Amino acid sequence: DLTERDKAILRQYSLKLKHYLTDNVYKDLPSTFPDQTVPSVREAQTRLAFLASFKPQIYDCCINSCICYTGPRKMLRECPECKEPRFNASGHSRKHFTYLPLIPRLLAMVSSDSMASLMRYRHYVHKQSPHNLSNVFDGQQYIRLCDTHVTIDDKELPHKFFCDGRDIALGLSTDGFAPFRHRSTTC
Repeated sequence: DLTERDKAILRQYSLKLKHYLTDNVYKDLPSTFPDQTVPSVREAQTRLAFLASFKPQIYDCCINSCICYTGPRKMLRECPECKEPRFNASGHSRKHFTYLPLIPRLLAMVSSDSMASLMRYRHYVHKQSPHNLSNVFDGQQYIRLCDTHVTIDDKELPHKFFCDGRDIALGLSTDGFAPFRHRSTTC
């Protein structure tokens, strides 16, 4: 569990993120709140990364978001789609993509008793009502999956999706992204 100091660091850094405080404004917090110990931005980020126990992976990507320089494109110096250079004049990547690996995040969630309890909500607490759509677990797709046997490599298994209270139902929510070169519409 978190120490009081760790909780204070998380609250302070959360304030910075929630209200889009610049680093300079954040640096002024100790003089504004002299009774509080406010870590530097770097110290807060380092502690947050340690507490989260997972690290984001940073990948170079095209300045126009055409591609990510990974896999077979890892060594390219120019985007094959729009021909924009990967690096600026000083040799730094012009744009980055931050990837948060899913498995370490799930492990961190199930390692916390309180979060693991919240994650079992759909199985032990939520009661479906055919006439009430209160959350995603009342949706047609979820209900359909709950009545579907899991199939792997064309072999139907004896259990159904989400039949165990420890099963994790993942969803994807985006604010719109355009996976194709001609970005006239988003997903």
